[in-house]
Amino acid sequence: MNEEYILMCKEAREIQKQWKPKGGDRVISLHFNRCELEYLSTNIENKEASVLFHKHGSIWLPRQKDLQKIIFDDWKRIEPWNDRQGIVENMVWDFNNFVKETAFRGYLDLNTLWFMYAMKTVYNKVWDEKTWVKP
Repeated sequence: MNEEYILMCKEAREIQKQWKPKGGDRVISLHFNRCELEYLSTNIENKEASVLFHKHGSIWLPRQKDLQKIIFDDWKRIEPWNDRQGIVENMVWDFNNFVKETAFRGYLDLNTLWFMYAMKTVYNKVWDEKTWVKP
């Protein structure tokens, strides 16, 4: 994880809005004039005050599985007739094509590639090295 990935996460308001804090989530905490990486406690779901604290003062750094769920849920909405296996096969095939188009620009980290793919397929936005924009 690098500074650009953190900026990508911060600028992706659509994804940040979907965050439902749960144990093990990675966040950048922005409280008390400090910025540091934290992992939420595994029993965070039971601590409402802690959830509110993190929800409104942190940047969620989604993992691949979180991004894949966002993408899968969008595909399921678009292809309600398709079963889980069909959606996953289509998603992986499309992701593979996306990687072929994108990786040459130096993005070789899979988490970053899944993030970029989620933003492109779900929200039709691309990274311009500062923020997410419509192509």
